[in-house]
Amino acid sequence: MFIEFPFEGFIFPDKYGINQSKDQLIDGINLCSLPFQVTNLAATTQTVAFSLIDYDAIPVVGYPWIHWLGANVPVERRLGNRVVIPADASRQGAFLQGTNSMANIIDQINKPADFAYDLTQHYTGPRPRQGAHNYRLDVYGLKSTLPLQPGFGYNQFLEALDTGLVEQAHAYLTYAPKN
Repeated sequence: MFIEFPFEGFIFPDKYGINQSKDQLIDGINLCSLPFQVTNLAATTQTVAFSLIDYDAIPVVGYPWIHWLGANVPVERRLGNRVVIPADASRQGAFLQGTNSMANIIDQINKPADFAYDLTQHYTGPRPRQGAHNYRLDVYGLKSTLPLQPGFGYNQFLEALDTGLVEQAHAYLTYAPKN
C-alpha cells in the first residue's frame, strides 16, 4: 500500500492551505481538500479510510488538530486496485466524512450569512499559527465498510478500524504560513 501525491516532495501546496488570497478562504480557512491516491492495495482491501492530523498543534491548542476524516471510499478495481481522492473531494461529498477539530471553535468563525456548508464535517486546510507544522496522513485499507455515520468522531473512527483492518500506510506533509 502506497500513498501518492500529484505534486513534488512532501510539502503541502499552498492551494490547499492558508497561503491563498482572502477571497479563496472562509475566515482564514481553505476548504479545497488535498488530492492523493492510494496504490498497490491488497486484493482483500475493499474500502479505504483516512485521517489527516496536525500533531504539532499540541503545544498550541493542547491536542492534535484533526483536519480531515474520511471513510468508506471504495477501491477502484478497474483502475488497478487503487483509490483516487481528487482535489476538493471533501466539498463534493463523495464519501463519508467525520468531525474535525473545527467543532471546538466553530462559534468563533466568521462565515458569510448565506454560507450553508458545515465546516466541522469536511476538510479544513492547514493554517499553523507560527512556523512549519508536519501533518500526518494515515490511510487504512479495510475488508469492508466501517459502521459509521456522517460526523463520526475520531474515537469512533479508531474503534471501527478494528472491525476489518487489512493494511495501513502513512505520509508526513509539511506546511508553513507565509508572513
